[in-house]
Amino acid sequence: MPSTTLMPCRGLLLLAALTFPLAAQTGPVQIRLHLRIAQVDDAVIDLSLGTAAGAAELAPKVSPIRADMNLAAMLQALEARGALRILAEPNLTIADGGEATFRAGGEFPYPNLKRGPEGTSVTVTFQQYGLLLGFQPRLTEQGGLHLQVSPEVTGLDFANATVLQGFSIPSLSVRKVRADVDLVPGQSFAIAGLLDQQTLDSWSKIPGVSGIPVLGALLQRADPKAKLVILVTPEVVTQRIAAL
Repeated sequence: MPSTTLMPCRGLLLLAALTFPLAAQTGPVQIRLHLRIAQVDDAVIDLSLGTAAGAAELAPKVSPIRADMNLAAMLQALEARGALRILAEPNLTIADGGEATFRAGGEFPYPNLKRGPEGTSVTVTFQQYGLLLGFQPRLTEQGGLHLQVSPEVTGLDFANATVLQGFSIPSLSVRKVRADVDLVPGQSFAIAGLLDQQTLDSWSKIPGVSGIPVLGALLQRADPKAKLVILVTPEVVTQRIAAL
């Protein structure tokens, strides 16, 4: 399962648009996901990107995007207005029916107490924090694409911390959802409402987080009026079989 490590900001909106090749398939089918990690002004998310009302609220939601929308042109217009800023553009390639993940974050040293006959000992394990996106695409017999998306956000909860030998150890907070979306060629969808300012603030307290690519830039330039937007464009590709 391929994995990519990068990271997010205040809110998450995931868009996906589907394209198909004109040539006949001659080999194993793969789906390439082109991701654009960006910040978008909160005020234009529903209006310009055509998502369902309330998509920016902190509640995981899946909203289809109009199939007739020219998404590329819309993004160019938002960028020209200063309402959108592209931060990174990674790619994922997945076999038809396979799985891939995109992870933005790191690992946090988490002490664990173990009581025994000889007293209490402390062991340290590393817990992952940040954003995890799981993708599982499958082509349908009707020529469309069924895409299963499993977003998960893990933050540090300092309000419910445990005090150990004078040190405050935060608990972990996890928010996740599983969404199944069926797309026709050219259609898009959105996943929103996964991140909040409290989660961002918890990440900012982790030593060295400013050095993580993309995440550090997001935290340094955090805008309360902006939401993190991850744009994903699936493209069906095949591996050509050489003639004998």
